[in-house]
Amino acid sequence: MTAAITGTTVMVETHALTKKNKNSYYKFIVLEGTARLYLPGRLGESTLVKAGQMIIMRLDSKMIPEPVDVDIQKITQSSLLITGFGPLGSETLIAFERTRQNEQKNSGQLIETNLVIYGGGTNVVLADPNTVDVAVSAESNAAQSPTPPPTPTPSKFGTPSVITSPVPYLITNGTVITTDPSITTNGVTDYGKIWRGPSTDGPLSAFIFGSTSAFDLASGFDAQFSVGGAGFKFSSLKLTGNPAVSTTNGSINLGLIAVNGITSGAPGGTLTFAGISGLLIATQDGSIDLGPEISFSGLHDINFYARGAGSILTLGSDISTTSKIRLYGEGGIQLANNLNTQDLIAFTGGDFDFNLGSVTAQTLSVMAGANINIGVITPVTINGSEASLLIPNSGTGKFLAMPPLHCNQPAI
Repeated sequence: MTAAITGTTVMVETHALTKKNKNSYYKFIVLEGTARLYLPGRLGESTLVKAGQMIIMRLDSKMIPEPVDVDIQKITQSSLLITGFGPLGSETLIAFERTRQNEQKNSGQLIETNLVIYGGGTNVVLADPNTVDVAVSAESNAAQSPTPPPTPTPSKFGTPSVITSPVPYLITNGTVITTDPSITTNGVTDYGKIWRGPSTDGPLSAFIFGSTSAFDLASGFDAQFSVGGAGFKFSSLKLTGNPAVSTTNGSINLGLIAVNGITSGAPGGTLTFAGISGLLIATQDGSIDLGPEISFSGLHDINFYARGAGSILTLGSDISTTSKIRLYGEGGIQLANNLNTQDLIAFTGGDFDFNLGSVTAQTLSVMAGANINIGVITPVTINGSEASLLIPNSGTGKFLAMPPLHCNQPAI
């Protein structure tokens, strides 16, 4: 068997032909793109296999059978060749073919059956013996009822709706995000909204949170965002891996918003959100707690916004950007990480606690409604040209720091 493959993602199962195993077979599945299979030494014996199709044949076969249709979504959800490894690099293309196949199901071009192959092998079994053959039933009823139209894709614009399942929503190494905007995890696709800027859609705080709070005004949140972007809103969110991102027909700015909290988890790794310039990670009314199992790198700017009374921004994740890091925590900010950027801005209505790590930045600006504590538990190093640490006159807090606290220029 010979396969001609160009820019295509396939799955292959094959077993060597031996005297003991005379029924060895070859299984070939295309997830995206197309492939052409040939039989060596047999001129003209070839078959074109398209996305969502499979060929099963004996290794000693003298002809290639016709391909059969398979369910891309079920394969990508259940096969360890997909779920057991890191990103393939073609997740966006596979997601497109999965969506196209779902549209064919909705229009009646493809009919689901209860025939399955569990794992390796060629044994086709009936998943549920009590289930009537769906294909036969559909054909007999086709003339009696019209095919319902496929579910339309939601509008890209307007008030963001909350993605309510799963809770928390997981962003993993297998997640595919398009800023058109859609997000796919474990074969399930949800949709976000595009904020076109304050002149069209109003201030960002009102757009993503439903209203502008006193903390939004005090922090100057809306003044930091004037260029539009794509966003997704979840009940709660957990970051466990680096998603694949496509900005085709979309924005280079991305917002991930949770009604409640945002956390992190294993396996983690470095999150680059490749293709994204500005990233907003925000809660409407909840804390953000990101641990050392993840880090952020390669972004132009990153913004963390823990909104709501008592909401704490806790960062144990190292962060490196080329321009800005902005940190907001209505109830407080707690840092135990290394930060590398041009400008670091922090604003909180409570305590600012920098317990462990370092800052490398041209400018550092911290405004806290209560106390500013830097290096009190473990020494913290600050390398920069200018540092501004401010507790407003209305506040009752204090500034406390323990050496080594380094700044290239005198602190203001």
